[in-house]
Order: sequence, then structure tokens, then C-alpha cells
Amino acid sequence: MRILFTECKEGDEALFRAALDSLEVITTNGTLAEADEDAAIGILSVMAHSHIGTDGMDALPSLRFIATRSTGVDHIDLESARDRGIVVSNVPSYGGRTVAEHTMLLILAVAKNLPAALKCAGTGKFDLSGLVGVDFAGKTLGIVGVGQIGECLATMANGFDMEVVGYDPEPRDVLDLTYVELADLYRRSDFLALCCPLNDATRHMIGRSAIAQLKPGVFVINTGRGAVIDSVALYEALEAGNVGGAGLDVLEMEHLLRPGAREPVGEKEAAIVALNKSLMLHQRVVVTPHMAFYTAEALERIREVTVENITRFLSGSPTNVVHN
Repeated sequence: MRILFTECKEGDEALFRAALDSLEVITTNGTLAEADEDAAIGILSVMAHSHIGTDGMDALPSLRFIATRSTGVDHIDLESARDRGIVVSNVPSYGGRTVAEHTMLLILAVAKNLPAALKCAGTGKFDLSGLVGVDFAGKTLGIVGVGQIGECLATMANGFDMEVVGYDPEPRDVLDLTYVELADLYRRSDFLALCCPLNDATRHMIGRSAIAQLKPGVFVINTGRGAVIDSVALYEALEAGNVGGAGLDVLEMEHLLRPGAREPVGEKEAAIVALNKSLMLHQRVVVTPHMAFYTAEALERIREVTVENITRFLSGSPTNVVHN
């Protein structure tokens, strides 16, 4: 059976070939759209930038299993996979603390004016003009999406003597935060951390209506998915001063910013790409290139679980199966 791995990082190819030596392993550093598709591919392993929709599945008639090397599955059309009898597995718990650490990094960076400070130091001068930051103690952190990432982030924030409130449609016991309704969380939060998946309920949930409910000067942090935020609304709020700053590890349509990406198609894509570039250059915004998961330890856990998912599928007992 042939298996195609997309978006391979350093060390991926050697590990997957050694662990799956009974299969014909094909690898590419690009996304599925950039790969030379092979109709005989039976197993596909992708990451978040490889969109797997109806067309991709139709082009791979032998496909029986998709092993995404991510927790989120918004890049896969689960309904189309189900209709075709294609099993989908993910990596549900590789890096809760890893991503939470990066989320806290972005909180620190925007609260302490790190981008402007680095720019100042880059001139060879020590000038405090415009660099005043804010303390954390006594401030409120609101976390939308209290899974493993949100729980770890709450523990870290408590270490800074922050009050932590959270919202999740399926709340579970977490010692370090208090659950509140979403409108109350918006109203109370000095820092808003988006740790939720992208789905129909969360797409553009931070738009003009939600931003109007936020505390003036709030710092918005997103390590979930880019489209959870309406980029236009966020940029307007930053320019108006209603949002004090933003830390973004993900951007809407960020795949169009990757090296070798295709040109934007249509006015909407072109507008989002231009807006993303404006956000990346904004003096009160910190943008990192979807790297919250990108540590040596987390990558090792992703590889291990992915290999297990594939071998368990081949044995007839798939694990970590994602249901539509």
C-alpha cells in the first residue's frame, strides 16, 4: 500500500520510512495541492495546511485512511470522507502545554510592547518613548475553549496572579478558572485567549458584534485557527484603539502566505492577504507563523501517535478516529 506524507518537517521522512517499512512511503515538503498526486495512494497523512475536500478525495479513489498530524480537523471535509468510507484519525493530545506556552509568550509580548522595544533596540538607542506596558497581577484572562491548551494556560496565568475565566460549550472541571457565559467573559477580560477549534459555531466569532462587547483596550490572542477572528473587524478595532494589541499565531487564509503559495484568486482572497500583511506590520500586533506546536518534543509526540494511528488502522483497529 502507498502512503503519502505532506508538509514533512526535518526528520519526518527518515522516521516514517523506518517505522513503516512495510509500506511504500512517499513524502513531500509541500501541501497536498502542491504534491504530485498518485491515484494509488491508500493512506494520506497531512498537516493543517493541506486542505482535503471532495476534489482531493475524488482524485485519490484508492484512499481509505487519512491520518492528520494535528488536533484540529477543519482542513478535512469529514462528511465527504464519511460518505466515501474513508476513516480519519487525528493526534488529540500532543501539545497542550506546548501551545499554552506559546500563547503565554504572545500575551507577554503584546503586554510588554516587545515588538516596539526590539525595533527601538535595533536602532542602537535606549528610548522608552511609547513602550509603557501593563502588569498581569489583578488582570483578567478570558479563555475561549477550555481543552488541554486552555487548562494549561489557566495554570500558567494563575502563576502571574491573574484572575482566569473561561467559556466552553462542554465545560469540564478545571481548578484554575471560573466558567462564565461568553458575554460576561468578553466584558471582563483584559486579555482574551482564543484556544478553540474552527467550526461553524466559531468561524468569525470575534467580529464586530463581539468586539463591541469587549473591554476597551483588551489584548486579543489567537493560537486556535485564523478564521475564528474576522480580520477586517480586528484591524478596524486596532486602528480605533478599541483593541489594545493582538498576538496572532494563526491568520485567516494563512496558506496564501506560505512559500510557493499560489496567487490569491478573486477580490476576497486578495483583500484578506493584503489585510494579513497589514496586521503583520502593525506596531501593536505580534504575528508568529503558526508555530505554537513547533517544538522538538511536540513533533516527536506527533510522529509517534501518527505511526500508531497508521499501524492500528492497518491492523483493523483504528484509534483516535474523528467522527463527523
